Amino acid sequence: MRRSTLEEKRPIWEMVGYRPWPEQERVHKSTATKLPVVGGWRGMTSTTIAEEMLTHLMEYGLNQFHLMGRTYREPRVEFGYILDGLLKLDPQLVTKPFLSMPGDGAWKLQVTPMVGGKRILGATLETVSYEDALGIRGFRSDGAAIVEAGVVSLTAF
Repeated sequence: MRRSTLEEKRPIWEMVGYRPWPEQERVHKSTATKLPVVGGWRGMTSTTIAEEMLTHLMEYGLNQFHLMGRTYREPRVEFGYILDGLLKLDPQLVTKPFLSMPGDGAWKLQVTPMVGGKRILGATLETVSYEDALGIRGFRSDGAAIVEAGVVSLTAF
């Protein structure tokens, strides 16, 4: 999948109030398809990942994106940042029928952008646990981010 250019991302970020630091901007400028985003505690990695994913969710099409963590709970911070950004862009972009956030298990959303005066089905975002073998078998992904990758075992890769 082609990564959006920095110029394509900026209008979305301006609408949600995101201003990347120089270190974050280097990540957002990259055209690499596999890109490690490394940082320490409070290193802004969650924000960087979320804002990058937010821009891709806004592209037209039925693309499928995933936030992967050891458990289903680990990617929930990034999921929350993305959901907040989507709702800032348009409070009707994600509505209850297209949002699932159970106490246990995967969280999922589907954006419903306004096109030609009506809402259409858009991209999906889902959390995935790589400890749940059934959760990672045989699915298509147009883009994914592994959160807390430092605790990922080599067997998970």
